[in-house]
Amino acid sequence: MCKSGPLFYSILYTCSTDKTVSKWDLESCERVKRFKGHQAFVNTVSCARRGPQLICSGSDDGTVKVRTYPGQTFLWVWAAGQAQASKDCSM
Repeated sequence: MCKSGPLFYSILYTCSTDKTVSKWDLESCERVKRFKGHQAFVNTVSCARRGPQLICSGSDDGTVKVRTYPGQTFLWVWAAGQAQASKDCSM
């Protein structure tokens, strides 16, 4: 779980056993977006507090994925100790 946003703590990201990361608007208490892409439980999520809105998630599938929002593309995918740029992997 991580909090971010221009209004400081107005956005919350959560991870789930349904293989997704969710973005929540804390003012409206509604889910804004559900990010797919992992093949197993997502155990951790963290987000950048400054600069571009980057979201990093780790899963039981053995991958760590760094993605952008609202671009919704993976910037990096780490698997089995290897990091690779990922240009065509979408959520």
